[in-house]
Amino acid sequence: MLKTIFNNITSNDKNQIINDLIENSSPRREFFFMTGLSALMATFGILLNNTPILIGAMLVAPLLYSILSLGLGVVILDKKLIFRSLVTISKSFALCIALSVGVGLIFKEKAQNISNFFLFDKGISTGYFIVAIISGLAGALATIKPNMNEAMPGIAISVAIVLPISAFGIALSILDPAIIQQSFDIFVINVVGILIASIFVFTVSKFYVHRKKVKRAVKKDEKIVAQEAIDAE
Repeated sequence: MLKTIFNNITSNDKNQIINDLIENSSPRREFFFMTGLSALMATFGILLNNTPILIGAMLVAPLLYSILSLGLGVVILDKKLIFRSLVTISKSFALCIALSVGVGLIFKEKAQNISNFFLFDKGISTGYFIVAIISGLAGALATIKPNMNEAMPGIAISVAIVLPISAFGIALSILDPAIIQQSFDIFVINVVGILIASIFVFTVSKFYVHRKKVKRAVKKDEKIVAQEAIDAE
């Protein structure tokens, strides 16, 4: 069964998958702009305890692709892709925190009620890690199966990467150590779960034989990012 699911992808399909993943996880201005928008939406969704807003934030957030690209980098042992993915995730994390802290400071009265947010109702359980792994498997599978791309929005909702980051920033703005710790733990659990699952999928699908293609795709994307930076000056 695993062979049918993971090993029936043609070389041309893998090339396209690699190009798409590198492009979607590219640290371009658009990526960080969408990340910032998702963080603001998530922050206000938490403050208002509004589920539809939170769902919208999760749909907008592009962070899942960066974690998947990190998993691909680990599988092919590409230091450049690993470093690029880690930097993108770190910058996104910092951006989300800065925005949510700012909103939390402005709306401090509402921020005081963050402990009522449903994410923290029952604390952290192993269920979070299990869901993260399942979501990572689904996300990686949808990435390598173009006909399943329509599943990505649902996967983004289930894993909820931007929510704990935004909650972390809000808690930081009111100096709530318990929520700061809990939201950070949830974020780390989600990232690690997705990373483990993506490494498994990319390994079983034998993407490691396409190391040179990945390197070329990253190099090409870096040139585009560099040119955009020059044009912006």
